[in-house]
Amino acid sequence: MEIAHEGAQNDTQMLYEASMRGCVATLNTFIQNDPFILHKISLTAFAETPLHISALLGHVEFTSAEGHTEIVKELLQANKNMCLVADQEGRIPLHLAAMRGRVKVIQELISAIPKSVFEKLHGETVLQLCVRYNHLDALKQLVASGDDEEFLNSKNLEGNTVLQVSAMLKQFEVPAQSFALL
Repeated sequence: MEIAHEGAQNDTQMLYEASMRGCVATLNTFIQNDPFILHKISLTAFAETPLHISALLGHVEFTSAEGHTEIVKELLQANKNMCLVADQEGRIPLHLAAMRGRVKVIQELISAIPKSVFEKLHGETVLQLCVRYNHLDALKQLVASGDDEEFLNSKNLEGNTVLQVSAMLKQFEVPAQSFALL
């Protein structure tokens, strides 16, 4: 029984170290091995969970890797400006949510800081990221979030709109009615 306890302590320590580094691969490995590991750690004697630590250190991708809406809400309550904090690859939380198709997270992030929809990732808009990663529901949510023509018609570095990117990627499922404002 003592050996199992030592293994759990080692896993906890490794997860905390991963949270300090912002290592999403390690987090994903732990979650794959034990889907409830973050819940279990929140019941330990530690005052801060790995999610608290990663959020404090600005490791946005680690903090929102699972896309849990409740976690996102709590983090935004603590500091809504986290919406604009980019990771080492230049991605803000809205980019990650769009790339992963996290519709509810997108809603929360846009509610917190609506102007975050204008932040581009290497010249691509969040609309174009939804198309590139084939997340139609996320695209619909973003289009429905506002009727700003500048946003809907914004272009990437090559000068293409989201409809042009959709056509180039042969993503014909993108509904034309979603872009009635264009």
